[in-house]
Amino acid sequence: MSNKKSVSQQLAAQRAAKRAKMAKRATSKKTALRTVQQMPVKQNRLLLVKDPSRPTEQELINSQIKLYMYLSLLVSQHDLHCIRYFTLMLATVRAMNLIQPNPQRIAWADKAEQEMESSISCQQRRTHFNALKALVADFAESLPHTSKTFISECDNHAIAVLSLHIIGDMLKLPDWVFNSFGKVCAGRKALKTIAAEYQVTEATLKDAILSMANSLYVLYYCADFGHIEEPGTISALRRQSKIFMRFLNETKNTARAQVNKIIAFNKLFGVTLIDMDVIDRYARRQTVAM
Repeated sequence: MSNKKSVSQQLAAQRAAKRAKMAKRATSKKTALRTVQQMPVKQNRLLLVKDPSRPTEQELINSQIKLYMYLSLLVSQHDLHCIRYFTLMLATVRAMNLIQPNPQRIAWADKAEQEMESSISCQQRRTHFNALKALVADFAESLPHTSKTFISECDNHAIAVLSLHIIGDMLKLPDWVFNSFGKVCAGRKALKTIAAEYQVTEATLKDAILSMANSLYVLYYCADFGHIEEPGTISALRRQSKIFMRFLNETKNTARAQVNKIIAFNKLFGVTLIDMDVIDRYARRQTVAM
């Protein structure tokens, strides 16, 4: 028999060789693209950390005073404002760690988080917050030598991520909470009447409404802090009903804005405090809804 290949076999071999060559070229392009994409991310991180901007003397004094003032208050008593302040600080520290790793700070942050979680039941407060004290001292000491832009970028990213967590917790509430919120704020009906309408007890309705109001307060208090009263009671909520209804109506736009900030941060620096799969799914849903 002749070993000579038929014309069809020769053509098939040529096509296979061509496909293999194209596949090799595509792989090379992907590798080169990944390298090109990774370089700006690394450069952006370096530029951010090395940015020459520094806090002004007054900004430095204000920041350090606030750090130690809240720490002193929290050591003396459990205080929600202090817990919120340091929750944001810990998130900012974690964001900074993604760009400029600092294992010691993260170790302190992990322990400080545990200290804050047990703050409400703590009896020996003076010795309870050792990790938080160490972290505050280290952070305050580093401020004069840290890029102002670096701190600002990480702080904004931390706020965006925490905001989405708050909105996520709100979305877990039953539909009747959202439906009854406006009626409770309006104050035209008694709580008992509204509770009966949604077939829940008055106490259940009150707890759910105040829980949602508190979430809205925490979500927006950075923007309106000093202008609104924390809604610890239904009366306090009703006194500010227009503000809280505006907050509720703005929540969807707020979520969209924070998602965009997270995407931008991740695009610039290649890191984020939140799972990007969650962000991508949310972004796709918004695109479909538009």
